[in-house]
Amino acid sequence: MRAGCQNHPEREAVGVCVSCKLLICGECTTRVDGRGLCASCIAADKRTTQLPQQGDARVALSFCVLVALTIMTWGLLEATLPGSAWW
Repeated sequence: MRAGCQNHPEREAVGVCVSCKLLICGECTTRVDGRGLCASCIAADKRTTQLPQQGDARVALSFCVLVALTIMTWGLLEATLPGSAWW
């Protein structure tokens, strides 16, 4: 006898949610940080709700690095070619 998915009893379960231990089918399984989770546990997992904020921080950090590199390049050009300002 095959075990059925918690959400879809007619489907064969292919895994177990590592958080709540419920049997889930392939459609109900989502991999988060290498762990198989069901939709309910993903919604309850605070780390997954913070992922967009981490992405925003990476964009802001990338922008700051780009600005710093631009200023450093400009400073190097001014030091090597004094008086060649384009303005």
